[in-house]
Formats: sequence, C-alpha cells, structure tokens
Amino acid sequence: MNEKRAIAFAPCIAALALVARCAAAACSIALPESPTAEERAAAADLQDALRRMGSGDVQIVAESAACAPALFVGATRRAAAATNEAGVAAWRPDEVFLASVPEGVVLAGNPVRGVTYAVETYLEDFCGVRWWTSTESFYPRLPSPPVKGISMRHAPPFIFRETYYRDALDAEFKVRLKQNFASRTSVMNAEQHDIPPERGGSFRFPIFKGRKSAYHTFFVFVPPAVHFKDHPEWFGLVKGKREALQLCLTNKEMEDEFVASLKRTLAGDPGASFVQVSQMDQPGWCECADCTAVMERYGGLPSGLMIDFVNRVAARIEPEFPNVTLDTFAYQYTRRPPTGITVRSNVVVRLCTSGCAYNLPLAEHPGNKTFLEDLDGWAKAAPGRLFAWDYVTDFMSYIHPHPNWRAMPANIRLFADAGAVGAFLQGDILCPVGEFVGLRLWLQAHLLWNPRADDRALLDEYLRGYYGKGAAVHLREYIDLMTAAVADPKIRMSMYHEFSPWITKETSDKASAAMARAVAAAEAEGPEFARRARRERLTTEHLALANWSKYGDGSKSERQRRVVEWVRSVKEAGVQNLREFDGMRCEDYLRAMIFAGMAVAQEEPVFSGDVSRLSPNDSLGLTRIVGTNDFARIEMSGGGKGNPGACLATTVAIAAGDWLRVRARQTSRRGHMPFYVKTGRKTVCGNTYFIGPRFPRDMKWVETYVKAPEDVPAGGELRIFMQKPLWDWTIEIKSIDRVVFSSPVPVDI
Repeated sequence: MNEKRAIAFAPCIAALALVARCAAAACSIALPESPTAEERAAAADLQDALRRMGSGDVQIVAESAACAPALFVGATRRAAAATNEAGVAAWRPDEVFLASVPEGVVLAGNPVRGVTYAVETYLEDFCGVRWWTSTESFYPRLPSPPVKGISMRHAPPFIFRETYYRDALDAEFKVRLKQNFASRTSVMNAEQHDIPPERGGSFRFPIFKGRKSAYHTFFVFVPPAVHFKDHPEWFGLVKGKREALQLCLTNKEMEDEFVASLKRTLAGDPGASFVQVSQMDQPGWCECADCTAVMERYGGLPSGLMIDFVNRVAARIEPEFPNVTLDTFAYQYTRRPPTGITVRSNVVVRLCTSGCAYNLPLAEHPGNKTFLEDLDGWAKAAPGRLFAWDYVTDFMSYIHPHPNWRAMPANIRLFADAGAVGAFLQGDILCPVGEFVGLRLWLQAHLLWNPRADDRALLDEYLRGYYGKGAAVHLREYIDLMTAAVADPKIRMSMYHEFSPWITKETSDKASAAMARAVAAAEAEGPEFARRARRERLTTEHLALANWSKYGDGSKSERQRRVVEWVRSVKEAGVQNLREFDGMRCEDYLRAMIFAGMAVAQEEPVFSGDVSRLSPNDSLGLTRIVGTNDFARIEMSGGGKGNPGACLATTVAIAAGDWLRVRARQTSRRGHMPFYVKTGRKTVCGNTYFIGPRFPRDMKWVETYVKAPEDVPAGGELRIFMQKPLWDWTIEIKSIDRVVFSSPVPVDI
C-alpha cells in the first residue's frame, strides 16, 4: 500500500478501532474536551463506583471519543444541548441536571459542586448506591449502568448546608451527603476536614491560631487582654461600669481597630469565605448613651445595635474582600429581631433555636410562640440572608433517648419556607455513638438537600438497609414508642435533659424489649447487622441504668452486672465524650456508674473540711474559701466575666494508684459548673454533675471515686480545679477519703 492510500485509510482504521473498543465496553464516561479538575474528579468517582457494581471496564474519554451509551459528565456539548432544550438559562447554587438522551445520560450542573452532586445523585437515586456512614456503604450488583427514564433538575433551597456530627467531619462523606460547610467550634475532639477544591470545596471560616472555635469572635479581633487597660471605652458599659463582656459598638476607634484586625485575618487566610462578627457567648451589651440611641432607633433592641455595627463593618471590608460573607448571630440577647433596618447583601444572620421545646415541631409546640415571632421578624430583617441554627440532640447525654423524630423534618421545612439560605444542625459532634447518630446525620442531610423528601420513607430505608429488614421492624417500633412518649404538648423537651423524666418505667421496658428483638433479628441476618443493632441498644440500657432507683428494676448486684457490661460496650465503641455541656469525659461518667455499685472494705479520712489545708491559686482573686463545722465552702465570683477558674492546692498527700472518694455538693442556683480533682496537671476526677450518678439541684451530697495516676511523683498533692463560671458559683467539699474496695474494679477506666 502506497503512502497516499495509507493516509486515506487512516480515518477508517481509527473508526474501526473505536467501534471495536465500544463493542467491548458496556459504556463510557464522556468528559468535555478540556475538563475542569472537578469534572475529572467526578468522572473518576463515577468510574470507581461502576467498577464496584460490576459494570465492566468503563473508560473515561473525551466526548469526541465517547461510545454509546455514554455518561456525559460536566459541561459537554451534549449537556449544553440538553440543558438548552430544558430551558436552563443559568445555574442556581449547587444545581444538578440529569437527563436521558439518545446517546446515554447527561450528568451536569453548576460548575461548582453541581457536577459532583449530579454524579452522587445518579449513583444514589438511579443506581441504588448507599453511603450509610463514612466507612460503611452498599453498592448493588449492576452489570450495566441505567440510561433510560432519567430526568431530574434540582437546586437545594439551602445554599449552605451542615449537619454537625462526628462522622460529618470526614470530607468525602460530607460530599456524599451533599454538605458544603465546614465549621470549627470549641467542642470538637476530632479534626474537621475541608472538602478539597476538586470535590467542590467547603464554605468555611478563618482558622484562628490557638483557638478552635470560629464563632463568638468579638474578642478575637479586639482582645481585652491587649486593649482593655488602655482603652476601656472600647468595651461595653454595663450598669455604669466598663466591663470586658462585649464591645461598645458605637466607638469609632474600636471599630477601626476591629476592621483592621479583621482585614489582617482575611488577608492571612484567603481560603475563608465566611467570617463571624458576633457577640461573645455571655451577657453584657453596651448601655452607653450612643449605643442606647442606636437601639432606640431600631426597636429598642440590642439586635438593632448589632446589625447596625455588622453592616458598617461589612461595607468597609467588601471592596477588598468582595467574596467574603459576614456571619452574625441572632442569639440570646440579640435573638429578638430589630425593626427599621435590614442586613446588607454580604451578611447572613444565624437565628438560633436555643430555649425552644424540641419534642414537637417548632410550629406546633405552644412554648415556641416567641421563637416563631422571631423567625418571622428575621425573615423580614434579613430577606434572603437568614441562616438557621437548630439543636438536634440532648447535649447533657448523647447516649440517651431524644425523641425529636417528628420535629427534625418539620423544622427543616419551616426554615426553608421562611426563606433561610443556610442551615446548621448541631448534633453529637463529640460522640460516635448516640441514639441513632448515623441515621440522624443521614436523614438530616437528605432533608437539607430536599426538604420535601418523604422523611418517613427515608427513615425506613435506612433502618432496613443498615440494620437489616428483620431488625428494622423493631427499631421502628422503638422510634414510634419514644415519639409517642413526648407527644403531649405539656411536655417541654429541651436540648439539656439527662434522665428523660417523661419516660415511664412501662415505656422504658417496652423500649428495651423492642431493642432486644431488634438485636435478635439482626443477629439472624449477619454479624455486621448485629454489631450495628447492639450499638443502638446502648441507649435503652443507659436509660434503664440511669433511672434504676426510679424504676425499681432489681437488686444492686444486678445493676452492677449490667453497668459493667454497658461500660465495656461503650469503651469498645470508642466513646470519648458523653455530652457537650462541659466537655464531660466518658471515663468520668463511666467511673461514677461503676463505683455506685462497689463495696468499700476500708476507708481512711484524709480531708474533712479543714480549710487551713486549702490554698487558692487564683490570679484574679475571685475565689473565697469559707470554713464551717462540717465542710469547706468554695465560692467563685463569675458575674459573666468568664472567670478562668481556680486551682485549690491541699496538703493531702497522694500516692500512685490511690483510690479516693470525694463527697461534695453544688449549692448554686443557676447553671451547673464542674469541678475536677487533679494531681499536678493530670485530672483524676470528673464532673460532679454525674456523681452518684446524678448531681441534683436539690443540693444533696453526692460522691465519686477517683484513682491517682501511676505516674504521680513522690510527695504529690491533691488539687481541686473548678471550671470557669459565668455566674457566681459555690461548691462544698465535705470529705475526701482514701478507700480500698472489697473486690477488684471490674473494668479498667
């Protein structure tokens, strides 16, 4: 064959090769001729999923080399034709577009995240893939990917979506759940992983050096430690005195320093798309004449003063940082909405549901009337700029029933109907085990993506898929039982409850029986189903053990046997924290549970209220020690100042391995503050709220047992440390005894 004939046949040979390759493949993944990094990553994700499902060796090719049927990912020519035909003029945030076409399926969307979410939607809704947790998934057997009858166009009403659970810190799982915000708070015990740019990226706040939380930032930008001495006028006037509680929001010099500090922060962290400009988490707004005049201008409320300040700061940073959104709170004293002012376009307002009842939907419980008024007012003051912050767990005890199953989906729809552009649902961020934490995260994420989805169908799907069909029936029975237990609007279930007082012994017994049947059914279906169901049983067992004396469930020895089994299961599950309220360590609570049933063989008093053996280490001078005949009273002045706490050194000698029993009580009427027993800097005793195992408001004496660490140096002494209070707070120490138990401690904690 001469050269001219060879050149003439070359296109034919290439075409035959393409035909042969296409005949050998079930389909191909077609990308634009010059794909973006996100399109390439989405295609690779799709290819991996198809291989897991057994769909053959699916190749990623340029659109010009695609084989039919093809999966067209991203801004291909075929996608352009399909979207034009469907009347898509412009992409909304995170919008996806899926459509069957003669050549295959178009998977397209907004260039930022929309293409990624289109692939995730295709795999989940049309292929049957399920990502239950960050490490557990289901890929069905699928010899060829579906290409017929596919039609979907969807843009989520919430532009910003975040569910705050431990498992949601995983960046890839966040993508699977179509979450796009990555918050950092002061109550995290694991790292928050930002979504990489090729997977759509995360909306996020600046990362403050030496500070975990991105919220409550007034003192980040104008720290009192730096400025209060020379500029007390920059801080709020409270009852006639300048206090380092909040800022004076009408002081122009303070504003200049605030803006300069904020600009430095943003310049040093160009990846930040949001920044909080918000009050500290304590009372004390400024009452000076200028601030009061601004409040009067906007309805006489502190929220008007706050929005006036935030708007001014937003206007000053916008020219230099046009893509940064200022984020502020409608929370505590700023929750009531102002009148006569609206927020700027580069500001969002996070309206918090704190103080509400959560057993019923917000719109149904009579105790939430004020919040509904606030929601309506903020929808007017922040049109298109409202960001909902809802609390969806029991922060006093994660492993405890919190039956808000009706409220969760209804509240998400309420926020969507109010025009909220974002939603943050604060859940069990500290604990990998709680009452269906995986189900809650999965369900909430799906409803944030589509609030009109059938929440009951989603719930049942997760129960069947994750725990097994047999167990699902009984787990649904448990959920319905708990939901019915709080259906009375006279019940006000807050986000802080420890023993679920509305749950009767009869309901608890039925719940335990349903869980037992669920575990048995799951065991019949396989070890993985059984492991998952047994983990959920920790909730009902905790309910029974925590209310043992109330329910009258049997002997002390029987309770101790069940406590030991429960403690071992909790430890095997890798639980670090059982609640958020004060960072309660799991070991502290488990210790109290165990030792409530231990018999003491010997005891030696080492401290009985002798105040001469106590010396405060308190740099602010806010601690006072008062002696009585029977105990030592330790008083701390809080006053909303955020007292850094106090350490009380004693002359009590501690030896390695000593067991100590501490008897104490809290006499404060407001709030619950923890105290710890330490040797040097090492904590060996935990929060008194759980001692006995409950620290009651009726001021009964309670006790806990603590073990001195093995590395205590010779001559080590006992130290009692009290966490910083926001209000005046008192604890009374009655006695500390060195004890020897009648039997070995059954679990190493």
